[in-house]
Amino acid sequence: MRRSPRLQETTINNAASRTGNSTTRTGPALQQPHPQTPQHLRTGAALDALVNSFEEQWNLGLPKDRSQIRSPAPRVKTAVDRTYDKIKLLFYSKRPALNNVIQDFARAAPGFPSSAHLNLLDGMLKSQTLTPQPPSRTSTPRNEPPKSLLSKSTLSRSCARLKQSTAPE
Repeated sequence: MRRSPRLQETTINNAASRTGNSTTRTGPALQQPHPQTPQHLRTGAALDALVNSFEEQWNLGLPKDRSQIRSPAPRVKTAVDRTYDKIKLLFYSKRPALNNVIQDFARAAPGFPSSAHLNLLDGMLKSQTLTPQPPSRTSTPRNEPPKSLLSKSTLSRSCARLKQSTAPE
């Protein structure tokens, strides 16, 4: 009868300890710790620097440091909160799109009064954060323009037969 390697190892170790031999086997090598998910600590310093420079230049009312940001608990969000959230979303997910918005805003903002700058920036950010909506799967697609199931030649023959059958004799 064949014994498992683990059982053989235990038997050898027990026999060696009874005879006083110091040639006992040791267990398996120390196991390495499991790999961990890489931790990309984002302190937000770059985001803070971007928001601060933007605030210094345009005076939009954005928070100058993150200690001014309130808890995400359910509350009424102001235009400043929504704009900051969109900047943060684009900063971490679509950085080139955020850079384009900043450049477009810098070109367009001088033509607007300072009171409209926040709404202008919010609109520009909103256009970049919207995701295209897939077509609805619960409704039947509209028949625009109406499509006939018959080909033109079949349709013309059907019309000719209809005229013949309804024509007075």
